[in-house]
Amino acid sequence: MTSRTTGCKTRPSVTLGLTDPGKTLLAGLTETEVRRRLEGVALQPMTEYTIADPDELVRELQRIRQNGYGEDREEYVVGCRCVAMPVHGRDGRPIAAMSVSVPTPRFTPRLERTIHEELARTVRELEELLQDK
Repeated sequence: MTSRTTGCKTRPSVTLGLTDPGKTLLAGLTETEVRRRLEGVALQPMTEYTIADPDELVRELQRIRQNGYGEDREEYVVGCRCVAMPVHGRDGRPIAAMSVSVPTPRFTPRLERTIHEELARTVRELEELLQDK
């Protein structure tokens, strides 16, 4: 399947930890909870860049928590980069994630900055709307 908007190849279903929005949501959990959920789960690599080691995934989730956003560096689909940010509910916990995917050749430092700025703005606006509900 190919996304009509990005041109990136996509797969219909996937394990949560393999996608950038999924990793971003997992980063909202404690390390203990993440490790509990990973027990007995084999992380199947989708590409040569996929994080398939639970300890490496936990380290990636720590980076996401520190940075406030996640990145997919062709981990799910070769030729596609992604940036995701959590959307927080009233209680401050992540309830969703928003992401932008771009073909790798178009993912320039300038576009990356624009994505971060616009995605952060959009997430803030959505969180404000959610607070009003």
